[in-house]
Amino acid sequence: MRPIAAKIKRDSKSFYKYVNSKSTVRSTVGPLTDGKCFLVNDDKKMGDLLNSYFASVFTNEDTDHLPPVKQVFPGLKVNEQFYYYF
Repeated sequence: MRPIAAKIKRDSKSFYKYVNSKSTVRSTVGPLTDGKCFLVNDDKKMGDLLNSYFASVFTNEDTDHLPPVKQVFPGLKVNEQFYYYF
């Protein structure tokens, strides 16, 4: 790295080429195991497994019975389409 850093002002292209080569992220998913401890390699089936897992841990909240919201910014009026100030 030292020679590249020393000549960064003269040859910035080499420096950025080096930095980009080190910052490349390579990530993969799988294989996964299903509920019966079978190994799953198929992309679609792994996606379905992940979807069913996330659907099981996240909940749908009851938005019909929310507590009242305290107005924080006086003078801010809420319209169905946008916010505006009076």
